[in-house]
Amino acid sequence: MGVWFSCLTHTSAPARCDNRGQEICGVGGNTACTVAAAASNSVKDGIAAKETGQGRRYQVPLPRGRGYHGAGGNRAMGFAAEQLTRVKPLWDRMLSHRFLIETRDGRIPDDRFAVWMRQDYLFVEAAIPFIAAMIPKAPPKHWESLAGVISALFKELKLFEERAQAVGVHLRGAPPSFTNHAYIQFLLATAYRASYAEAYTVLYTAEKAYYDSWSVVKNGLPNTSKWYPFVENWAGEAFAGYVQFLEGELNALAAEAGPAERARMAEYFELTTKYEMAFWEMAATGEGWPGD
Repeated sequence: MGVWFSCLTHTSAPARCDNRGQEICGVGGNTACTVAAAASNSVKDGIAAKETGQGRRYQVPLPRGRGYHGAGGNRAMGFAAEQLTRVKPLWDRMLSHRFLIETRDGRIPDDRFAVWMRQDYLFVEAAIPFIAAMIPKAPPKHWESLAGVISALFKELKLFEERAQAVGVHLRGAPPSFTNHAYIQFLLATAYRASYAEAYTVLYTAEKAYYDSWSVVKNGLPNTSKWYPFVENWAGEAFAGYVQFLEGELNALAAEAGPAERARMAEYFELTTKYEMAFWEMAATGEGWPGD
């Protein structure tokens, strides 16, 4: 999952944005824009979406005081940072995966990259009902931002469709791979059966994984590459701002959670990291199903 961006306002938020300048916003302290932010009026807790005109950019100011580790005060290390430290060996393995390195170096075979495109397209489709299922459990202050994420995911599907048409990749017709099927089932089961804080952990971890992963690719892939629009989508400042917003909200949820729920959140963080790593491996190998 992922989206796109740009901006700067004192009280604004982070963003998911697309390669065409469409954006999502949402983080205290900095502004970012996001495709996910649908235009709407101000709401009680200060979230507002405002069309600014240029490139269908939307700004979504959030309340002040939601910093990078914004779990009700400035902690030296919030829940998200704690988990990133705890799973660092896994995270480092994910970021050094051959799929990312070969894409960064321009060595990824087109057919292998096409596998990733088809499978991630299916995953983004599944992420829409995942987010939708979270909304009834969410605190009212999160309704607008989650609705914005759904809007952003539709924009992301269009990015895949536009890139696929440009490079001659057929997105439709491929079934989910074994790993992708398992990840999608995990995603949906979490939304329906787990607590809101646990599902939010999965959302944050998946988005953080994509930002960090595509940042690896950005560190070497020329902007003339036919795959560079995906780098723009997931490794830009707007998406960084969106991830930062998620981190602050996750830290706040963890601060309110009891020990048992917080332990489950940590488990979901690690499981999602492993699924993200498995997804890159699936794309690199063109994995099918056992017995095929």
